[in-house]
Amino acid sequence: MLLLLDREYTENEKLLLCKALLDIGAWDVVHNLLQRHPKFSLVSCAPVARSLVRLINYLIDPIYNTISDLGGKRKVRRPYYWLNNPKAPVQISDYDKVEESIHIILALGPYIHCDPILIYKIIRIIKFYLEGVQGKPKTEIYYTFIDVLDEVLLPALCYLDANCAIAKELWTVLEHYPYQIRFRLYGSWKSEEKARIHPTLLRKRVDHLKNVKHLMRRISKENVKFMGRQLGKLTHSIPAIVFDYILSQIQLFDNLTTPVIDALKYLSPLGYDILGYCLLEALSPHAPQNNKKNSDLSVMLGDRARTKHDGSTIAPWIQYLSTFAGNICKKYSLDLVPLLQYIANQLKAKESLDLLLLKQIVEKMTGIEAAEDITSEQLEAMSGGELLKSEAGYFGQLRTAKKSATRLREATAHNDLAITLCILMSQQRNRIIYDESQVGLHTKLVGKLYDQCQDTLVQFGTFLATSCTLDEYARKIPQLETLVDEYHVDCDVAFFLWRPVFSHLILSKYEELRRASKAHKKLTQIQLEGVYANASESVLEPVVSVMKSYLPPKTWEDVSPQFFVTFWSLTLYDLWVPSEAYTREVLRIKQLAATAAENKEFTSSKRRKEQERCSQLIDKLQDEQRRQSEHVRRVLAKLEKEKDFWFAPRTQKSAKNEAVTAFLQLCLFPRCIFTAPDSLYCAQFVKTIHLLQTPNFSTLICYDRVFCDIIYTVTSCTENEANRYGRFLNALLTTVMKWHGDKNIFQQECASFPGFVTKFRATNTSLAESNDHVDYENYRHVCHKWHYKITKCVIVCLESKDFTQIRNALIVLKRILPSFPRVINLANAVEKWVERVRGEQKDKRQDLFALATSYIGQLKAKMPSLIPEEAFHQKATPEKTQVQAVKTDSKVQKIVEVPKATGKTSQQDTKDGKGESIGQRADETKLPKVVTKADEGKTLKPETKTVRIKTSEIKGNNVSDGSTKVTSTSSSGGSNGAEKAKISRKIEIKSSSKEKDIKRRKIDDSPSPSSSTNTKSKYTSKK
Repeated sequence: MLLLLDREYTENEKLLLCKALLDIGAWDVVHNLLQRHPKFSLVSCAPVARSLVRLINYLIDPIYNTISDLGGKRKVRRPYYWLNNPKAPVQISDYDKVEESIHIILALGPYIHCDPILIYKIIRIIKFYLEGVQGKPKTEIYYTFIDVLDEVLLPALCYLDANCAIAKELWTVLEHYPYQIRFRLYGSWKSEEKARIHPTLLRKRVDHLKNVKHLMRRISKENVKFMGRQLGKLTHSIPAIVFDYILSQIQLFDNLTTPVIDALKYLSPLGYDILGYCLLEALSPHAPQNNKKNSDLSVMLGDRARTKHDGSTIAPWIQYLSTFAGNICKKYSLDLVPLLQYIANQLKAKESLDLLLLKQIVEKMTGIEAAEDITSEQLEAMSGGELLKSEAGYFGQLRTAKKSATRLREATAHNDLAITLCILMSQQRNRIIYDESQVGLHTKLVGKLYDQCQDTLVQFGTFLATSCTLDEYARKIPQLETLVDEYHVDCDVAFFLWRPVFSHLILSKYEELRRASKAHKKLTQIQLEGVYANASESVLEPVVSVMKSYLPPKTWEDVSPQFFVTFWSLTLYDLWVPSEAYTREVLRIKQLAATAAENKEFTSSKRRKEQERCSQLIDKLQDEQRRQSEHVRRVLAKLEKEKDFWFAPRTQKSAKNEAVTAFLQLCLFPRCIFTAPDSLYCAQFVKTIHLLQTPNFSTLICYDRVFCDIIYTVTSCTENEANRYGRFLNALLTTVMKWHGDKNIFQQECASFPGFVTKFRATNTSLAESNDHVDYENYRHVCHKWHYKITKCVIVCLESKDFTQIRNALIVLKRILPSFPRVINLANAVEKWVERVRGEQKDKRQDLFALATSYIGQLKAKMPSLIPEEAFHQKATPEKTQVQAVKTDSKVQKIVEVPKATGKTSQQDTKDGKGESIGQRADETKLPKVVTKADEGKTLKPETKTVRIKTSEIKGNNVSDGSTKVTSTSSSGGSNGAEKAKISRKIEIKSSSKEKDIKRRKIDDSPSPSSSTNTKSKYTSKK
C-alpha cells in the first residue's frame, strides 16, 4: 500500500510541483494552485502536507517563542531555507498578524496530524490568547480561532490513535468557549459532511464503529475494568461516534447502564463534554441525525416515538436515557448547564416529557427523592427537623451526595436557572390540563405528565431551599406578589416556595426581639410566646395584605385573610413533634455504634471514630427534638391568640356555616393533594383547630363534608394525587376512630368542644347548653354513617366503566386500609366489588388487575380484626323511632326521623350547611327519613319495609359541596314511577323482627347513569 502511494506521488507532477514550491516558500503560487483543485486534494498527500507543516512552523515560530516557557532557548530541529527569501510569507510575531496568515493553517486542514508537535504549538497559542481576553470584548481573532478548531484541530484528532495528551490539551482551549459554541463545534465534527470531504476520515469512523460494537457485545460487570480502558482509548480519537452507539444500546437495553457507567471512568475531560452533547442530541425530539437525508452514516436510532404505541405512557427509552444521565452526572463532572437549559427550553416550548431528565438528575445528585411510595415511618420523619429528614426521611443518605449537590447548585446559579425552572414548571402544571395543544393526548398520559411536573417541582424546590442558606434563597426567589400577579403562579406553589423563607424570617425576628429585651435571659415561657407571636405578626402582615387582593372580597366574609395565610405558611414541623421517629432513629444509631464496636474488620481508630460520630449524631438529634418541641409550643400559643378572629360569627343568614365550605375549597383540598407531608399536615391542622376550641368552626360538619361524598374528589385526582388524598383520609379516619374507640378520650377531647355543637343559634353567643353537643353513642352512629358513605362512594367508583375512577378508588382503598373498613358487612361489600373489578380487568388492564389483587390480599389479612356492626355502635330497633327537631332560636328548619337507640331517650343531631342531618344513620337495618316542613302534617310510619337511597346526580351538585343528599321512601308512601326509574342496583341486607321470620330488605345504592358516565375528570374540567 505504501509503495502504491509513493508511486502515485512520484508519477504526479502536480504534487511534485506543489511540494517544490512549498520547499522554497512560494506560498502565493501554491495558494493559486490549491484553489484550482478540489479542496484538500493536494495536501492530502503526505509529502505535500509535511512541506506545508514545515512552512507553518516557520510562520508561528516567533509568536510561539514569546509564549513558550523555553523562549529563545528552544532549538530549531532543521534550518529554514527560506529565511532570506523575499517572496516567503511574513512570520507571525504577535496576535495582530495572526489574521493575515491564518488561511495557511486552514488550507492544511486535518492533515496537520502528521506533526503532533505543530498541533501542540497552535493549541498553546490559542490558549494563551483566550486566557488573556477573558472578560473583555470579543475581537475578530476570537472567532477566527473557532474556524481553526472546526477545520483543523478537531478533525486532526481523529487520525491520532488514542492520543489522550492532545485531547486533554485541546480541552484547555475549548473550555474557554461557552457551551453553545462548543456544541456547535461537536456537531460539525461528527457531521457526515466532514466525512464526505475527507474520505480517509470516513474510513477511520467505520473502523472505530466496528471496534466499539465489538466491545459493547462483550462488556459486563466482570470485565468492566478492562473493557473500560479499551473504550477510553476509542473515545480519545472519535468520541462522538462511540457515544452515539453506546447511547443507542442503552435505549434498547437498560441493564447496560451500570457496566457502561463504570467503564466510562477512563474518559478525558473532552470526552465527558462530548458525552453531554450526545445525551442532549439523543433526547432531543428534533435531532439533526433523525432526518432521513442525513441517516446514511448515523448510528443513532432515528426518529423514535416519545410515547408508547397506545399513547398512554412515556416511551421506555426516554426513561432509560434519563436514568443513565442522572447516574452519569452524579459520578462524573459533566457540564450541567446545557442539560438544565435544554429542560428550560423544552418547558418554554410546552413540552413536559423531558422533566423526567430533571427529576433523575436531582434525585441522583442530591438524594432528594420524589417517590410517592415512601413508608409511614419515613413520612413521619419528614415532619421533623432537617437532620431527622436527612437520616430517616429518604431511602438514601443525603450526606453521601454533598459534592454532587454542590455542583448542581452552582449550575442552577447560571443564568438564574433555578427560579426560571421553578416558574416554568408551575406554569406547565396548568398548561398540561388546559392548553389546547394537549387536547389530543391520552387521559392517562395527561395524568402522568401532571404528576411528573408536580413531583419534579416539589423535588427541585426542596433542593433549592436546602442547598444554600435561607438568606441566599430569599434573594433568589421573586416576591410573593410578583409570583402571583406577574408570573401567574398558583397560590399553593407560591407559598411552597416562600414557606422556608417565612419560617426563617420569623425565627430571625424572634431572636432579634428577644435579645432586644433587657432581661432576655430571664423571660418566662409565656413572655417568649408573646415575643414569637409579635415576630410572626410583623413578618406575615405584608403577606396578609397581598392575599386580600388575591381573592374576591366576598371570600373574606367567611374566613379571615389572617387564617388563610396562617394555614398556608405553616408546616407539619410547626404543629407536631414526631417523638416516635426521633426515638426510632436514636435506637438505630445506637445499634449501628454497637455493631461497629464489635466489627473485627475495623481498626481500633476506625471503631472509635465511628462511635464518636454516632454519639455526636444522637446528641444532635436529641437537641433538634428539644428545639422542635419548644417551637411547637410557641406556634400553638400563637394560634391560641389568633383563633377568635379566624371565622366570622354566624348570623341568621349564615346559619349554614359557609366557613367550612370556604375552608375546604381554599385551604384543605388544594393542599392535601400537593405533597404527602401536606396531606398529613391538613389532617393535623383540622385536629389542631378543633382542640384549640376555635369559635364558629364545626368539626363535625367539616368531617361530614369530607367523608360523605368522595366521588368527585377521587374522580378528579391523578394517580399520585389519589395516593395523597388517601393518606389524608386515613389520617382523618385515624383521629375519628381514636375518639370512637375510647369514651374517656371522647369526653376529654370532644364532648364539650365547640366543634361538636349540634344546635346553631342565630344569636352570637359563646354559651352552649349541655344538650347542645353530640354524646358518645350518637357520635358512634355518625362514625358508622361516615363509613357507610365511604363504602357507597367507593362502590359507585368501582362499578363505573371509567379507568380513572376505578384506579383512584383502588388507590384510596389501599391508603385508608389501616382505618377502613372496620365493620364486617361493609368490608364484605367492598370485597365483592373489588373481586368483580379484578375478574373484569384480568385480561383487559393489567394495572387495574394488579391493584385489585393487591388490595384483596391485604383486606383478607385484615378480616380477622374486623367487628360486627353491633359492636361498632348500638343498633336501633325498627319498631322504636322518634321525631326530633333541630332548631335555631327562631324556627324549626327540618324534622328528622331518627331510629331510637337502645337504652337511650334522645339522640342529638347536627345539621351541616346543606341541610343534611349528620346524625342520621345510614345502616342496613333502618335509614333515617328526612321530612321537610311541608310534610309535617303527614302521618309518619314507624316501620318501613323497603328503604331506598338515591344518590344525587353529579352534574346537578356543586363539586365543593362534599355531601350526598339522602331521601327515603316507605312502601305506603306511594313512590311515583319517575323516582323508581332512577334506581339501578340493589344490595340485599337482613333485619330481625320480633313477631315474624327474617325478612329480606333491599337498599338501592346506585347512582343515576350520569354519576358514572358523565363524571368529568380533572383533566378536562378541573376548575
